[in-house]
Amino acid sequence: MTLAPVGMLERGAVLAQREAPESAFAWTVWPARERPGRAWMVVITLAAIGASVSLTMGDAWFGVMGALAVAVSLHRFLLPTDCLLTSEGITIHEPLRMHRIAWDSVEGILWKPDAGLLRATRDAAGRVISRQGGMRGVVVPLGHDPVAAEARRRAVEAFLERHGR
Repeated sequence: MTLAPVGMLERGAVLAQREAPESAFAWTVWPARERPGRAWMVVITLAAIGASVSLTMGDAWFGVMGALAVAVSLHRFLLPTDCLLTSEGITIHEPLRMHRIAWDSVEGILWKPDAGLLRATRDAAGRVISRQGGMRGVVVPLGHDPVAAEARRRAVEAFLERHGR
């Protein structure tokens, strides 16, 4: 039984008879938080790069820019990535870009313990996807925890099986 306005309750009980929409599955992967030791090593390395470039070039601005350039190249490690599975497809929100892939355009998945390569040639908007390691696709991060990574891998495969190929 659901809550309803008083006028509807006077006429009798109101039962929800709607078909429930398929639920979405979402997770966030943040490698720097999952591996704090490595995160501290990255921060120390960035500081060392900044200091050495500053001393070499004689200007602190060059040191900041050098450290920032290395930090941008490590953005997938330093910042969180959100993944969302829906009946339409998968959406991956990386810190500097977003990928949306429809299930019917997925050609397959190659799995590693902490990530998968979702093989597809075009995204949901029809744009060509760049190559990742010689193949066209998008990296789906699963995280460092093996139990959570296995649950996420199964969820991706289940959504793909129901809606894709």
